[in-house]
Amino acid sequence: MPVCVRNFGRRESCYEQNRLSLPNDAQVSLLDRAATFQKRLCKVTLGENSSEYKRNEGGFTLRRGGDVVIKVTRKPSEQAEVPPLLPIAIPDTAQQTLMMNGFKLTADEAVKLQDKTAADPADLESRLQLLGYYGRNSIMQPAQRKSQAELVCWWVNNYPEAAAHKQSNMHASIDPTGYMSAKKAWQKQASNYPENTAILRNAARFFLQSDRSIATEYLLRAQKLEPDNADLAAQQGQLYQLGLMTASGKERDELAKKALQQFELAKGKNAVPQVASSLLVSVTKAAFSAGAMDKAHEYAQQLLAEGDDDPADWNSGNATHQANIVLGRLALKQGKIEEAGKFLVAATAVE
Repeated sequence: MPVCVRNFGRRESCYEQNRLSLPNDAQVSLLDRAATFQKRLCKVTLGENSSEYKRNEGGFTLRRGGDVVIKVTRKPSEQAEVPPLLPIAIPDTAQQTLMMNGFKLTADEAVKLQDKTAADPADLESRLQLLGYYGRNSIMQPAQRKSQAELVCWWVNNYPEAAAHKQSNMHASIDPTGYMSAKKAWQKQASNYPENTAILRNAARFFLQSDRSIATEYLLRAQKLEPDNADLAAQQGQLYQLGLMTASGKERDELAKKALQQFELAKGKNAVPQVASSLLVSVTKAAFSAGAMDKAHEYAQQLLAEGDDDPADWNSGNATHQANIVLGRLALKQGKIEEAGKFLVAATAVE
């Protein structure tokens, strides 16, 4: 039974599993292709009579009864050396600050920074500000998308471990061409450094919106390498939570449970106080989505208490708002309409 069909001019030939029948004009075409292979990466020899087509690790042998025998052997390719990663002297927090400064740039200021990086490619501070500028403006200004894609790819190719990639996302639906360029760059880096969790985490973050299956693959690989990493667990929880937007039925229930599991893992492993309230918001919402009502109530009460204890915390208002929403929805599920109303009104009163 034929396993595939190939067209040669006006005539067809059917490849069988171990045998090949070719029309005469196709033999000439194949010989021409073999000659091209010889110039590029193959060695071609002609000789004995037979009618077999055999594949092997090094190439293939094609024998067409009578007077045509072709043997194609790929020359062993040398393993390309993986370049060493460049260290970045700018601390993570400073990278974020510079990118936020880029949000405020005017078009003229951005052009001046572009000129600076053209004159000095190692000017990382200017490049970080431009990342912020393009990230904020390229969605509404299509003319900037090419520059953004080139800059994102530059960062991926040169500093794939940088914290700057937290804000260098691109969307396939907004800039398909630029997105594909950055996608290939990230996949290359993930292949070159398969055990570098910083690169896997950054790559997963890039794919979070447009290619969640790739994001999941990279995060799971990173978690196998660092099972106690709270940041990776939180990122995986976020990925599952995003899936809830389009999932339904059993799939949605499973994603909700996975999100809760990951957020609870992140909450238990987290040692950074500034991140704790943000994680508590995530785990509270995840518990409600997963149907873990007792946990959702407990976590929501913790959020309210923490908001009262530290009103100066940057996340205090959001924490109180989310806690009241969850408590209100819990009350609705229990048929406590008046109580639910109080919580939901309190959620809208948060400044």
